[in-house]
Amino acid sequence: MSDVEEVKPEDPDQLTEEQFRRLVIELPFHFFLIVAQADGKVEPAEFMAFSELLESKKICHSPYLRKVIGETAENLQGLRMKHQKQQLEDAEVVIQKVFKSLNHRLEPEHVKRFAEDLLGIGTLIAESSGGGMFKGAVSEEELEALKRLTQLVRQSLQEQ
Repeated sequence: MSDVEEVKPEDPDQLTEEQFRRLVIELPFHFFLIVAQADGKVEPAEFMAFSELLESKKICHSPYLRKVIGETAENLQGLRMKHQKQQLEDAEVVIQKVFKSLNHRLEPEHVKRFAEDLLGIGTLIAESSGGGMFKGAVSEEELEALKRLTQLVRQSLQEQ
């Protein structure tokens, strides 16, 4: 992730490079979990659809997010295991931490594009859980999850 600037170590609220890298790679998976769990347990078919979604990197315009989702795809089985063992940090906390850090690492227009594309992926996740990639109906619970994700991201973007 060469676009990322080094964080000033004297700022205690900022993530270290290692923390940031781990959390930003987990971020698309957290979006997946929030949406997929909104209407019940995550089914194996939903994991498969998410995996296929990650492999089609053309789903976003942000080159930075394309790189992130490529790394998320490479780490998907490990993330799934962490999820099953309940070893992942709270999704909302991760979202806030990552966007706060992105606000300090990238230009505002790049952060905005990253956020828009990530929210678009959230919508694709909701659609894919309804019966096949990009085809399904979005449940009320998933719509509420998408609204909450949008609020979290907007709130995090305003904290610049």
